[in-house]
Amino acid sequence: MLVALALAGEAVLRLFPSLCPVQEQLKLAQTAGFHEYVDDPDLGARPRPLAHDTVRTPDYRYLLQLDSLGFPNREPWPRNPDVAVLGNSLATGPGVGLEGQFTTLVARAVPGTTVLNLGLPGGSPMQELRMYDRFVRPLHPRTVIATLWVASDVDNAVQFTQWLKDGAPPDFTTYRMTFGTTHRGREMVNVLRDALSESYLLRAIYYEGKRLTRDRDVRETATFPNGETIYLSVRAQQRLAQGAARPGFDLESGFVAPLVRLRDEARADGARFVVALLPSKEETYGAATYPAVLHTVRAVRAALDAAQLPVLDLYGAFRDRARQRPLFFTRDIHFTASGNALVAGELARWIAADSASTSTAAAPPSAPGNTSEPATGALDHGA
Repeated sequence: MLVALALAGEAVLRLFPSLCPVQEQLKLAQTAGFHEYVDDPDLGARPRPLAHDTVRTPDYRYLLQLDSLGFPNREPWPRNPDVAVLGNSLATGPGVGLEGQFTTLVARAVPGTTVLNLGLPGGSPMQELRMYDRFVRPLHPRTVIATLWVASDVDNAVQFTQWLKDGAPPDFTTYRMTFGTTHRGREMVNVLRDALSESYLLRAIYYEGKRLTRDRDVRETATFPNGETIYLSVRAQQRLAQGAARPGFDLESGFVAPLVRLRDEARADGARFVVALLPSKEETYGAATYPAVLHTVRAVRAALDAAQLPVLDLYGAFRDRARQRPLFFTRDIHFTASGNALVAGELARWIAADSASTSTAAAPPSAPGNTSEPATGALDHGA
């Protein structure tokens, strides 16, 4: 009887994943929009060039369109782009596509401006530097924007740095996706997690047990006045609360130094340069009840300031707009159309203000949110 009930429960959850616990739905969303990659000896991997695929997840349906190098641009590339944007998957428009991604919106917001998008899923500052040297530098852009998604980029940097130390083995995609298993200690909790990985029902029981025992300040939902709700990763919040320190990883050499070199190269090439800090949904909506979620971005921001890197901090802009409407998808970690529009507006204002500046030697001028404190949130939060 118990076996039959367990099999029935497993079948129901597989047929109706929306019945799964919130954290299980978030786990499923991580792979729902996955697409193909090709190996790249410099970057680890790039999305499959010339992809033209319809991507469906529980949160969205959109057309993925990539150029002949695997980046989200229309071809041909501009010969001398006004702006080159480097970043990770936040820059590639999951859920909104080529027309809705913030780089396309920036080009529309600043008339006559051409924008090249070098977004690389799973990217980090070291990969941004390599993309600049390989793809961007020969084009002599007027402005270079290095976007940082601190919630992912620190761990992305850890993985890429270790990949290089391991001799850059082939199939970086699998290397990155299995990093937590192959490079963590085999404590009993990790062994148990691996054993549960194939069963929806056992994972549901596991997550429910975790929910009952976790810190109550760590929320897993944020609810808006109109009744909409988005889901927050408990694991991501706990990881962010640990700060930017990682075993065997040096933030200065593995994260900040590539950005310093990128700044120096861009300026030597005559381009303006700025680092744009983009928040995660957990930082935007979880900080009100769990302020520790901002420990990582504060550590990174302090390191960027110590290196005298120009920073455009969008955390304040997201904090101010967070209550109005969801800036992230319910389960997926990326920006909605509203989130992309917000980023585009902030970048466009910075570009316009910086272009109007008569000084080419000074650091980029301040823009709305440039020196703001990271978001602390302003929503009603559910358990």
